Amino acid sequence: AFLDPQYNVLGGAYLDVNYIVVDAWDDITITGNVTLLPETTLEIRADTVEVTYEGGYSYYIWDTTYSQGSGAILNPNDYLISMGDDSYLYLRAGAGFGRLDHRLLVSGNNLSLDAQVLNGDMFFDIVQPYAVDGNGQTYSSLRISSITAPDGLVAIWSEGPVESYYYGGEGRAIYCDELYLEAAGGIGAGEGPMPVSVNNLTVLNSGTGWISIVNDKDLT
Repeated sequence: AFLDPQYNVLGGAYLDVNYIVVDAWDDITITGNVTLLPETTLEIRADTVEVTYEGGYSYYIWDTTYSQGSGAILNPNDYLISMGDDSYLYLRAGAGFGRLDHRLLVSGNNLSLDAQVLNGDMFFDIVQPYAVDGNGQTYSSLRISSITAPDGLVAIWSEGPVESYYYGGEGRAIYCDELYLEAAGGIGAGEGPMPVSVNNLTVLNSGTGWISIVNDKDLT
């Protein structure tokens, strides 16, 4: 399947004013820049399966049972997903997001991210995650609701701060084997320390702010 609004190519997509869902049986390849309105939810789900109810009604769900691990979300030509202010990005895939040399490029102020894979790695570039006003630059955080890659690498490069943003105030913001997190302006400085569960950890912060992380595993 393909994601390219310029040419109206939204494979398996459901479109509402502020809610977009893109489903595919296997890979989803981003083939054009994506621009969304403020306060919009974008769901991209590779590796889905159709569920049919009595009466013929059917819908797609993330496949965690039948052929799990077969779909990825790919960005081979480095297109940008421009999320509107205060938006929500929800990603599901069987075999990962992006590649080290072709990451998922996302921008947005106060962007909330929820991403899960069954097998594979995640690679994100969070670009321009801040607003600039007459008084200078005002940072706006990437807010991580939940990121899960049980046996994989999660790598995030952010031009602004990164904080945890999960409902209920309990649980883990990031669960993976290896975490590489690079930010500017602070990490885990929003609602308190960022809770993670990782075996290997590399964290870098530039500019102002501090690093505040709590890990529930021993680091190797």
